Amino acid sequence: QAKGKAEIRSDIYSLGATLYEGLTGQKVFSSDSTYETIYSIFNETPKPPREINPQTPIELENICIKCLEKKLQSRYQTAFELLRDLRNFRNNRKIKAKRSENKSSIAKLFSYIQTIVLVISIFLCCLLWITKISQQEIIAGLEKQKKSNIQQIVSLQKKLDKKALYLEQQQVFIRKEKQSLKKKKGFIANYLHQLGRSLRMESKYDEALAIYKFAKTVSDHTNIFIGAGVTYLCQAINENANKDLLFKAIDHLSIALENELKNKTSNKLLIDIYSNRAVAYALVDKEKECAQDFNTCSLLDGLTYSFYANRALAYHLLFHQDKNNALRDLNKAISLETNNKNLLKLLTRQIENAQSLERNILLGYFKLFFR
Repeated sequence: QAKGKAEIRSDIYSLGATLYEGLTGQKVFSSDSTYETIYSIFNETPKPPREINPQTPIELENICIKCLEKKLQSRYQTAFELLRDLRNFRNNRKIKAKRSENKSSIAKLFSYIQTIVLVISIFLCCLLWITKISQQEIIAGLEKQKKSNIQQIVSLQKKLDKKALYLEQQQVFIRKEKQSLKKKKGFIANYLHQLGRSLRMESKYDEALAIYKFAKTVSDHTNIFIGAGVTYLCQAINENANKDLLFKAIDHLSIALENELKNKTSNKLLIDIYSNRAVAYALVDKEKECAQDFNTCSLLDGLTYSFYANRALAYHLLFHQDKNNALRDLNKAISLETNNKNLLKLLTRQIENAQSLERNILLGYFKLFFR
């Protein structure tokens, strides 16, 4: 912008300057006049945020420095790239911005050595023109200069070693803080999940969904998405298979399934997700997807009563009017469950005595089971 060529990467620099001030409490360049500030922008390198505020995460410092690069090609090329790195940082994923921690120190050392070499070269050239100085004085001067250079290099090396040790200690501290934060988030997420589940059991679906919506801002734990998905499913069933709510249930259960397949916590959780999503697919008339979820689920060890009960209602009855297989699954569910055994027996008797298995009658069974 100072050159009169404003573009999106100029805005990236401005965002970087704002982020820098937020991290350090200081401006990138602070001068008494606008001219001095513009000169600093073009000719000086900003001090890394971690040198001002050691608590700054290294990834966030790298993002900030990339925004403030002198060369346009070295900055983020679009706001989307910057947003993606910020999201990756928030979610503890790898970011694009990279910068060596001791880059500036090595650059200074290299520049300093270059200066020394240049001075020595000029000094040697001048010595060629000074014929009155003896060879011994020249050698003595060079030896003295050599010792001085070695001492300076050794001193710089010690400083670099100290900085490396400090950075290692900071990384250990950051890892511990991240672990502590993860545990706290997990505790909060579990509490909110239990609260949402209690509200769902009381048929307070809107209140439960509000809890899960807030919980998603705190954590991306699998239970949050399972709880929200099942809540949408229960609400949809109690509103006569509301399709908008059913598709929301499918979306949330799909996210939960993706997370659980990565984490591989337990087969029971996978079974619950697959079987509940299969019910949602059944109620929106997607038989292929419903059958695929039940088939995948059946390959897992430790099948639960909810799998058999869901398959009985959603697959055998809703799609195929198959009372025999439905009753067989319900009896299997009864043998596995203790808390809901009476409900399952009631469903079994109603299906045995049913003269018709029309969709509205089956929906009544779903309402009874998904209270």
